[in-house]
Amino acid sequence: MPKYKMTNTFKYIVLIVNILTVTICYGQDKELSTKSIIKEIAKNNYVAPFPDGFLHGETPQYKLYQQLKDTATTKELIKYTTDKRPIIRTYAIKCLDDRKYGKLFQLAVAHIHDNKKVKVSGHRSRDVYVGDFYVGIQNISDSERKQLDSIILYTDNKLFYLNGLLSDIEPNEKYYERIRNLADKNEFAVIALAKFRKESDIDFIASQILNNSYFTIEAIEIFPAESFKKTLQSLKEKGYNYYGTELAVAVYQDKFSVDYFNTSLNSIKVNDFQRKQRSKYIFEAISKYRDIIYTDLFFKLWEDDYVIDSEIFNYLTDLDKDHCLRLAYNSLQEPNNLDNSSLVILTMLDFLIANDTIIAKKIIKKNIDSANVHKLSYFIEKAVHFKDQEIINSMFYRLENTSNGHIYVPIVKTVLAYQDNELNKRLIESIKRNVEIKDWGLQKVTENFEEYGLKI
Repeated sequence: MPKYKMTNTFKYIVLIVNILTVTICYGQDKELSTKSIIKEIAKNNYVAPFPDGFLHGETPQYKLYQQLKDTATTKELIKYTTDKRPIIRTYAIKCLDDRKYGKLFQLAVAHIHDNKKVKVSGHRSRDVYVGDFYVGIQNISDSERKQLDSIILYTDNKLFYLNGLLSDIEPNEKYYERIRNLADKNEFAVIALAKFRKESDIDFIASQILNNSYFTIEAIEIFPAESFKKTLQSLKEKGYNYYGTELAVAVYQDKFSVDYFNTSLNSIKVNDFQRKQRSKYIFEAISKYRDIIYTDLFFKLWEDDYVIDSEIFNYLTDLDKDHCLRLAYNSLQEPNNLDNSSLVILTMLDFLIANDTIIAKKIIKKNIDSANVHKLSYFIEKAVHFKDQEIINSMFYRLENTSNGHIYVPIVKTVLAYQDNELNKRLIESIKRNVEIKDWGLQKVTENFEEYGLKI
């Protein structure tokens, strides 16, 4: 075959063809890759939570989302914002938001009425409107956000975002008419309306609360008009007592509040689970709206249902120290009954130690003898205040008759803190006798000894 010399023109043509071929093939592969990712995302059909390494791990759907961000072009993502599949529209805006696309605001406005729902997976799965993902974008300017919020507020829509907007909105008069109109159908608008505290709205708000107190009871807490006491009584007579009712009652800080709570408590037997829950809600409410009028009620909740915390305990000791001494002694007889016990046990013990050492020693010994592993360490820790022979003997008895490191380690630590040579010798003998002191517990015991320059 004759040999031909390749001309420069021919070389150039071959190069162009090769470049075009590579470009076309690469573009086709990339398009196929994007389409395959989209297909898998649609198949999974849920919005994956952000992996936090605690509640949420990295799901296959989240990995696909990351791949889509890396693979799809902006042009492709824009096209997918109008895809017929809700989940694809959702992931398209998520990727564009991550990419800080310059026209996010326009896309958000266009999707305010995108009422198709997608499943958001996580600790608690829920359905969310696609439009909420569009209006919830992060990478827009402050002025665009204000404009978007205004459009959402003044445009009839079903977005969950609107509820949050109404919850946070300030009672500016320019919003009043719109909020008043929304309140006919939107519970969050009733809450927003209450912020204006207008006497002319009381009857309307009351009617909305009676129709749906679950979502609207907060309006009374925001606007505690005297007339709403009748509303609360009506709800009570109907048997409605949703969370938030106690806050709405407590805000009044008067005889009505006290009578309401006492009647509510007396309608349920002590030690009943519902009574305990009711007591916790009342305690939370009167703690928020703390007032001298609630003093007896605080003591009642503590004495009957063991509902107390460190903050209110300290508050009550300033009001009636003797009453607190008696109840602290009674409560620490059965520390497992105490609500929020881990903190309040130490607070009560410190109070007893400072005000009645005889009672304090008695309580500490009793619990060292009998408290379970979850509560025992609190009493052992406070035993260091008393080099009392009966308390010391109780600690040694527990030490010599347990295999639980969470029991014997704090005992060793406390006995060593006495810095008594005779007790240290006794401690070493007890440790050697108890063959169950081993592994990590023995290591901790050894470390405690080393802190005092001692060896087992």
